[in-house]
Amino acid sequence: MGLIDSVFHLVIGFVTGTIGIFLGASYAGIGAGLETAALAAFIGAVVWAIVGLFAGWIPLLGSIVTFLVWLLAVGQIYGVGLGTAFRVAVFAWIASLLVTKLESIFGIRAKAVGVPGA
Repeated sequence: MGLIDSVFHLVIGFVTGTIGIFLGASYAGIGAGLETAALAAFIGAVVWAIVGLFAGWIPLLGSIVTFLVWLLAVGQIYGVGLGTAFRVAVFAWIASLLVTKLESIFGIRAKAVGVPGA
């Protein structure tokens, strides 16, 4: 995969993650805009990468710790508690998977950037 392909997939993944988080926040009753969702996708991806680097190698516990830190980051960005951040995460994950499946219909292979597991 060349540089242009990599950048294309990163941009598509970032947009997918942003849309997923935006829909997740909307579902959770948070009236924030796309800018906040884009910030959450970016910071979420960075937090996931950094914490995953240090704790992700620990079977099961590493994934749980990484996800909890990601939830805390989303909660801080939106100014909500862990319960609401979890609702944002669940719906963002579902929405991101749906958008990713829709993209695959058009021949685009992307993962959602900033949404764990999507």
